[in-house]
Amino acid sequence: MTSDTRASWLRRHSCSLALGLIVLLGGFLRFLLIGTKTIWLDEAVAIWEAHHGLRESWYWLTQVEFHPPVYFALLHVWQGICGDQPTATRALSAVCGTLTLPLFFGVARRLTDRPVALLATFFLAISPFHVRFAQEARMYALLALGVSVSLYLLSRILFDQEGRPRFWLGLALSETVVMLTHNMGLLFPLALNVGVLGAVAYQAKTGRATSFPIADVWAFGRRWVKYQALALLLWLPWLVPLVRQTHTLSQRYWLPFPSARIVWRAIENFNFSSIPRGFPYLSYWIALYLLLAFAGVISLRRQKATAILLLSLFLVPIAAEVLISLKRPMFLDRTLIGATLTYYLLIAAGIRGVGRGLWPASALEEQRPEGRGRWVRGVLFGAQATLIAVVVALTCFALKHYYFDYKKEEWATAARFVARRLQPGDVVVFNTALGQAPFEYYFRDYHKQVEMRGLPVDLAERRVPEPTMTAEDIPDARRLLQDRARVWLVYSHESYTDPDRLVWRVLREQMRPGETRGFVGLKVVLFERKQDAGVSSTRAQ
Repeated sequence: MTSDTRASWLRRHSCSLALGLIVLLGGFLRFLLIGTKTIWLDEAVAIWEAHHGLRESWYWLTQVEFHPPVYFALLHVWQGICGDQPTATRALSAVCGTLTLPLFFGVARRLTDRPVALLATFFLAISPFHVRFAQEARMYALLALGVSVSLYLLSRILFDQEGRPRFWLGLALSETVVMLTHNMGLLFPLALNVGVLGAVAYQAKTGRATSFPIADVWAFGRRWVKYQALALLLWLPWLVPLVRQTHTLSQRYWLPFPSARIVWRAIENFNFSSIPRGFPYLSYWIALYLLLAFAGVISLRRQKATAILLLSLFLVPIAAEVLISLKRPMFLDRTLIGATLTYYLLIAAGIRGVGRGLWPASALEEQRPEGRGRWVRGVLFGAQATLIAVVVALTCFALKHYYFDYKKEEWATAARFVARRLQPGDVVVFNTALGQAPFEYYFRDYHKQVEMRGLPVDLAERRVPEPTMTAEDIPDARRLLQDRARVWLVYSHESYTDPDRLVWRVLREQMRPGETRGFVGLKVVLFERKQDAGVSSTRAQ
């Protein structure tokens, strides 16, 4: 191959090569140190539920939990093949996160242009928010993948004048998967319909198909409604379990009402995720990102239908969660992971627009006779490079903090602490029934038999996701602890499960707290019956 041929080949395939490198980088970051952090409570509960058969899992999901079945069914199959060790279980999310990248590029390339698409995919690849949830055994990476599949099929529909049925059917199926991956996934079809119908209505009103080449708006609208109805029909069997779950959670839920500060914190996490609170000028950096996203909207002023679609996909889920949370708190940043895809695309378009869309072409033309056009373009290119460098630098700092400084609940260390001090006849009690799942997950490695009980109920006896200890539960707790010589209390998430510290009150009635050890996210206390504690101290002397 001659040098000219090689150069020609590189020019033709430069975009594909760049995308390949970005996908490799994103996959590397999602698998890097994936098994080093401790499995925390939510992950352990997902692993515990996936260990049950599909029929048993269906019972837990429909009667007790607040999640649809798709992720847990997939994790059940995955664990059957790969096992349930941290690296194996989290690899499912890492694979989903990696597959999202090329699909997202396909969406961005059709809605904008190749440079913006590559830059947006690069931002998604290194996003600390997406890296974090691609390393958790939870459904959020799968949720982002489902959204990216839907958006990819939507982009094919909007630019496919032949109207191929497989794209329409695929869109309906992928929307159903999104809705059955997480209950807040219901907000994605809402945002999608607002965005698509708003964009198409704008094009019909102006009579200019500047964004999407849709010849017959009414035919498109009828077809759109038909396949959206199909997606809703496929999801409909889950409506009864959802109503039951909503009724259960309406009694009490652990999330706070969404203040402006909580919403701002969510946007902060979209950009940096686990960055420390004391990071210099953090609010200003968040404001910069939002300004870049706003600049992206301005840069799409000649593609107003595209701007309407992207804004709807980003803002509608956030606004809807806030409004729902005014009645019952449901606002949680990770459930909005699908909305961040268009957010990163707008940021990339904003940086690109600094040198293109935001600078009037006529102004550059006026500078040419004076020989300044090239200088102006150089300044704008430098501004783009600086903005990209700032985003990359901030992202690298956030990733470094996530990989090496951010810690999850230390259930592995707590289980080792108890296992090494365990004596025959000991019992381990938990103030939150869910705490049994991560503790048992790590305690099994020590091959020791011990009775584990939850207060007020055991993990397998729950009728609500996280039962709260009340005064009515005290008699049962006393009977459980009667004649026990030594009790290990594993205490966590007490603000919700034991707000009045009733578990402590019951234990201290007849027992004395002894050896205590605090860990990230939980505490372990050994309680001994008072006379036994005195004998133990005498023997120690």
